[in-house]
Amino acid sequence: AEDTWALNEQRLTLLRRNGISSDGVVSLHSAAERHLELAREALVAKDWGKAQGEGQAAWSLSGRVYPSVLSTANDVVYGLVVMLLFAIPFAAICERLFVSGNTIIKKVAGFAAFFTVTFLFFYCFHPAFALATTPMIIFLAFVIIMMSSFVMVIVYNRFEGEMEQIRMAGMGMHKVDVSRLGTLFATIQLGISNMRRRPLRTFLTGITVVLMTFILLTFASFSPSVGFQRIGLDEAPPYNGVFMRQSAWAQIHEPTMARLERQWGAVATLTPMRWMPPTRMPKYPITGPRGVMAVSGVLGVLPDDPSGVELALRRGGADAARGFGGEQDWIFLSDEVLSRIGIAPGEFLSFQGVRLRAGTIDVQKLGSVVQIGGEQITPLAPDPDIAKKADENERLNAAASDGAPDVASTSSVHLSPSACAVVHERVAKRLGAGLHGISMVPRERTQPVPDLAEDIARQVGATLRVGDGGESWLLTSVGKLSVAGLTAVLIPLILGGLIIFSTMLNSVAERGKEIFIYASLGLAPIHVAALFLVEAGIYAVLGGLGGYMLAQLVVSGLGLAASFGYGVPPDLNYSSFTAVATILLVMFTVLLSAFYPALIASRAANPGTTDFRIPDAEGDHLEIAFPFTVSSRDVRGLLAFLTRYFEMRTEASTGCFTAADARMEINDDRLGVAAKVWLAPFDLGISQNLLLEALPTDVRAIFAVRLRLDLLSGQRAAWRRTNIAFLKDLRQQFLVWRTLSPEAMDRYRADGGDEAARQRLASAGDGATVGGAPA
Repeated sequence: AEDTWALNEQRLTLLRRNGISSDGVVSLHSAAERHLELAREALVAKDWGKAQGEGQAAWSLSGRVYPSVLSTANDVVYGLVVMLLFAIPFAAICERLFVSGNTIIKKVAGFAAFFTVTFLFFYCFHPAFALATTPMIIFLAFVIIMMSSFVMVIVYNRFEGEMEQIRMAGMGMHKVDVSRLGTLFATIQLGISNMRRRPLRTFLTGITVVLMTFILLTFASFSPSVGFQRIGLDEAPPYNGVFMRQSAWAQIHEPTMARLERQWGAVATLTPMRWMPPTRMPKYPITGPRGVMAVSGVLGVLPDDPSGVELALRRGGADAARGFGGEQDWIFLSDEVLSRIGIAPGEFLSFQGVRLRAGTIDVQKLGSVVQIGGEQITPLAPDPDIAKKADENERLNAAASDGAPDVASTSSVHLSPSACAVVHERVAKRLGAGLHGISMVPRERTQPVPDLAEDIARQVGATLRVGDGGESWLLTSVGKLSVAGLTAVLIPLILGGLIIFSTMLNSVAERGKEIFIYASLGLAPIHVAALFLVEAGIYAVLGGLGGYMLAQLVVSGLGLAASFGYGVPPDLNYSSFTAVATILLVMFTVLLSAFYPALIASRAANPGTTDFRIPDAEGDHLEIAFPFTVSSRDVRGLLAFLTRYFEMRTEASTGCFTAADARMEINDDRLGVAAKVWLAPFDLGISQNLLLEALPTDVRAIFAVRLRLDLLSGQRAAWRRTNIAFLKDLRQQFLVWRTLSPEAMDRYRADGGDEAARQRLASAGDGATVGGAPA
């Protein structure tokens, strides 16, 4: 006990020195110290029993403190890992906001500088480096994992991109989709650029989030402690006291009884209950003049058992005295058993080699005797119905596996009182009965039962059944997380969230024109919403980690002032779960505040990827104004790109359509693409002629796109419906055209007859074309 307490004291001192403490753990540690002092006093007085009891109590409490202290130290290290994870986006955002390097070297150098400064801050102020044996290993392992992850992501993305380009180039096509990760990075860049253009608002909003984090860390705390969980039971208790048993009535270790007796024997009466339980098909034979009769289980109790079991035991006939009568050599059996073996009440018989006098059991009364919790006190036995099914399953399994049967799990029930024998607890112990329950009743009626139960649960760590005042409940000692001061900072937290909400909502109203520009460039509504959520996430990361660093600086400054006699050093825990939980709470509040403004921004976006209505057909003829415009510089290249796209949609391809006879049509100022198209599902037999035309508009050098569809075969009602998927796929190719490289665009322009593009390709030494014709 002294060794464990000294180890805990050393670790707690180190934690306290770094501003980490837990009231629940400290109280248990102090209680262990008090028991140690009492044990030393008992040793001086040569009271060996009390010394052993107090020493075991101190050892038990220190044993509960040890894992808590160890988990707290581990929690500090885990908190540092989370903080370093936050430091990665924190350093990247700081580099973009304050440095914004325009080359790779400047970007990497800026990120490395901010990350190094952040790490040095943690190295100086975070207690994980003081608790760890080799603190630099934490940083080294973290850097290795981070750089390895970056390299794996880069290599994987590069490999996938190269393979996609090779595959598409072989097919003469281009990748249809764009990288989700690339879109996210582009969104982050746009968000940071918008923040840089508004430095004052960015600074004030960031300071708001920093102060939110600082206030939460200062006035609210999440601290683990040891508490009690209480679950009410429906059954009224047979007595006021505490009953302890293992789960499923498992056997209790014998030293437990001696330890409980030494610790609480002075304030409570302890009564053990023993069973000689059945195994699978148990039989305890009893020999008499008329033969042998067997009982299924044996119950061992003391005469003063608080459950009242003695009221069901008679030493003679119906009017005989009840109970053991101060003697131990009694065995109580049912009237049926005694009559079958020919033994009268009061006569001697032999049981398990022990000579005992026979008594009778009032079966009805013994069946009504229960312990706290409402369960009977007779031994458990396997349920015969379930055991029979288990035996059958074992035989089937053995036959199937050609091996030994496995032991099946069976349900258990309490034995009938008529199948049991009741003996004195000391006789049962001598016969090898196991300890299955311990009753504890206060010696003084004025002593509160709940206090006794909590004291026992705190040291033993087992589930207790407690009865007091006609009520019964389960009691166990558990670790719990207490939150203090959260209501005091709830109003500042709400106000901070409203400030973020109003700032982001104002940003949506202010950047309406930008949203329309993003939509015209093809950004989907979800991308526009992500633009504002990312901006809120930037505030959350900066404010969360910045508030933590500000709190650490303030606390360190106050501690330094206290060392010179100015004020009292604060006792605040910024180093483990509290800091992580606070930062996550602030981030959640900021993102929640920006959710509605992001939703408003997404509704304001109306990009070319949104659905449009197909007009009604005029007979077998359908004309659609496509929601795209094309510049005169790109019109020939776009039509050549679409012609090549239709050529690749042969009968062997899969998708929402197949095409044939794809060709460009150039007549004076009318440019277009014609093809014959079959629509999926192909079993409907729907085919149509397609003519996509680029027509001049009132704006010079701008062409509008019109689509003409003529039904060739299939039902007219299904024709319009099946064209929806086809038109979506065609519109997506217009967006893909805008993602092509300038060289690829020039190749398509050259295929479309653009002489300027051919000259650019020739001057660059590239005579190849995409469509296969010579440049």
